[in-house]
Amino acid sequence: WYRVIGGDGMCTAIDQEDNSRVYGSFQRLNIRQSFNGGLDFGPLPISSLGNEVTNFNGPFILAPQNPATIYAGAQRLHRSNNYGVNWAATSSGPVDSEYENPILTIAAAPYDQNVLLVATAPLLGGTAKVMRSSDGGSSWSHVNGLPDRVFMEITFDPATPGTVYAVCSGFGTDHAFKSEDGGLTWSSISSGLPDIPANSIVVDPEQPSDLYVGNDLGVYASFDYGQSWEWYSDGIADAVMAMHLSIGAGRKLRLATHGLGVYETDLRDIVSTEDPMASRSRLLPAFPNPADNELTVPFELGSAAQVTLRAYNGQGQLITTLLSGQYAEGKHQATVDVSGWPSGHYALVLEGTFANGQALRKVSSQVVMH
Repeated sequence: WYRVIGGDGMCTAIDQEDNSRVYGSFQRLNIRQSFNGGLDFGPLPISSLGNEVTNFNGPFILAPQNPATIYAGAQRLHRSNNYGVNWAATSSGPVDSEYENPILTIAAAPYDQNVLLVATAPLLGGTAKVMRSSDGGSSWSHVNGLPDRVFMEITFDPATPGTVYAVCSGFGTDHAFKSEDGGLTWSSISSGLPDIPANSIVVDPEQPSDLYVGNDLGVYASFDYGQSWEWYSDGIADAVMAMHLSIGAGRKLRLATHGLGVYETDLRDIVSTEDPMASRSRLLPAFPNPADNELTVPFELGSAAQVTLRAYNGQGQLITTLLSGQYAEGKHQATVDVSGWPSGHYALVLEGTFANGQALRKVSSQVVMH
């Protein structure tokens, strides 16, 4: 290892379509960009930032739908659509119009570029908040149902549209929460977690039942969508402050600590619970994609089954049921008129039950553009 950026290290990101493009930052949202895999870095100024207040650990992320889009958080959320060449604030005023506190963490929905969640820190007074936008950041609403604590990380489930997780610091409250409607409503998934500050949460993208939380004692894991948790810190120093978790190549869980180094370990092996009939069933890519007027959704069943095919919008709301009934083994398709659907990302969900009682669930994504 060798040092490449001065100051206190903060956020990092790697372009998933071009790993020669690497980003890093130091305190107060000073972003640096590299075009040669991190050998050299140059400044990446946020031209729209002006004199806005930032947190000491001001955040930035690359949009999951398009790595050319960068979000950076101060009192407003700032966006670049061309790798940081040009910037604009997504809204005219602060995301928190009441206290004008700066953003601490940012999450962008992988299934809908308009759905954004941010958390603020009470740097200027008042309370910390989680704020949500469904119009790309033009307007923001305060998310209710979460405790009055600083939320350190918000993470969308990359495999399940509408599902998002969040963890918070502080004491005397639950620390991990789940939403299944894109962040509109939340429920606690803290049973088994200690009452200490939680700093990071990550979802196994290949096995989304598996969640990992980093807190001020170490790392905890859940293998049942957060219903229960267990210690997952063998080999780590005692009472380490687990500040950030990420998942890397080779199914590695990586941990950055506060002052005690970086660790990695294997993720849990992928566990297949599918019946052969389910494994032979597929929800095939819909076409055209993007769609404007008519959309065709093909699917294949490994055995006869009672199935339902539904479409959900980016907020996890049901748009329509494309078909429902008993279907024979083999190939089928449904056609739906999408001319009245708003432009955006949608989830197509095929669910059903085979004659032996085995459940079926397949998900695919679809873009509608007018």
